[in-house]
Amino acid sequence: MKTPALVAAAMLIGCSSAATRALPPSGQAPPVALGARFGATLPARAKAGLYVAEFYGTSVYGFRRSGKGAAMCTITGVKSVNDVASDVKGDVIEPDGGSRTLKIFRPQCGSVLGSVSDPYGQPADAMSEDAANGTIAIANIFGPGGANGSISLCSLKAGCTTNLTNPNMREVAGVAMSTAGDCWASAVDTSNHANLTYFKGCAGAGEMAKGFINPSYGGLIFDAAGNLVSFSGNSAQVYVYRGCDPRCKLAGGPFSMGGTSVYGHLNKRGNMLAVADYQHGQIELYSYSPTAVNFEGSFNMGLTQSLDVVGVTYAPQ
Repeated sequence: MKTPALVAAAMLIGCSSAATRALPPSGQAPPVALGARFGATLPARAKAGLYVAEFYGTSVYGFRRSGKGAAMCTITGVKSVNDVASDVKGDVIEPDGGSRTLKIFRPQCGSVLGSVSDPYGQPADAMSEDAANGTIAIANIFGPGGANGSISLCSLKAGCTTNLTNPNMREVAGVAMSTAGDCWASAVDTSNHANLTYFKGCAGAGEMAKGFINPSYGGLIFDAAGNLVSFSGNSAQVYVYRGCDPRCKLAGGPFSMGGTSVYGHLNKRGNMLAVADYQHGQIELYSYSPTAVNFEGSFNMGLTQSLDVVGVTYAPQ
């Protein structure tokens, strides 16, 4: 069996065999699959607002925000997708690990707005307030040829122009970029210890965030109050921090998830959290506040556990 720090990594980089999955939190049963109950009988006027990616699949699926019913639309032609994200306009951001590109799609599984080649590594996660016109921060789990991971700063107009690295960043799972222009990377080092690296002004060599206590690495997102929500993939937990510039203060958690999850995103209001549970092959939905994360339901209609359901986002987020 792989050590816990390597479980998510094996899945993220696309090894030839399925990754060994960690066990769910002790005493917590798998969530109820709501998709099997609701079918596809909701009003036709409903729109896709929740997008799901399977790492070993070739599509991103658009579901209703509620998760009820079958997928409403499909984005095809993608490969080795880890996380999937969105900007505030609802454009879908897809870090395509298979083609080493970052692709932006219009809402409702629309056409490609643009794409950018990432010369700095294999994209696994991405974040942007305005993907079509602004800066996009990309987490490369590894660099070219298996080199250390990094953060790429890119735009559709200029391509990828900046690469942020740090010796503590061996494998990079998550990236966050604040409206003030600072960047964070969630990674493991060469000893598989989880860490958070802070880059002031999204520049320089970065420095280790103090007070970061995640046992494992994972996605990073901001909540409505500006807290940094950090996924600890292999321990199936979510932590909420304030600051981390570079000192972190725990604001909430750790909160237990229903299964092993590396990525998740909040909705536009910031009160619902969607999490991709690749252990059980489903999407879990939680009500969210910095001090309380409560399970509300889950769905798996049209999803395949063996393909690793690893990415999910609300759009807009």
